[in-house]
Amino acid sequence: MNANDSFLVPLIDAGRLSGLTGGPLGPRFRFWRDQSGKRHVFSVYEPDEAPDYPDALAVVARRTPAGSIAIWAGAAGEAARAAAERFRAEEIHICVLTEDAA
Repeated sequence: MNANDSFLVPLIDAGRLSGLTGGPLGPRFRFWRDQSGKRHVFSVYEPDEAPDYPDALAVVARRTPAGSIAIWAGAAGEAARAAAERFRAEEIHICVLTEDAA
């Protein structure tokens, strides 16, 4: 298994925001790349700290030595927290904007 594997969700871990690497905010943000190659920025939360943003996309992720693996995607909030518990995931990632957002 590697960072390109995803059990249920066609997303590839595209790493952290390079400008924040090594700083205190580095672990708080992550890129995911979709099937079309577009990168999307997500905020990273512990499952019990993930906010209930209306209309936000949540990705439930497991951490591996090779990177994060997306195992569920859907609405932020209770559904995401339940999925994180069901899949024993360490993180919930919440989409904040895409590369081409203005």
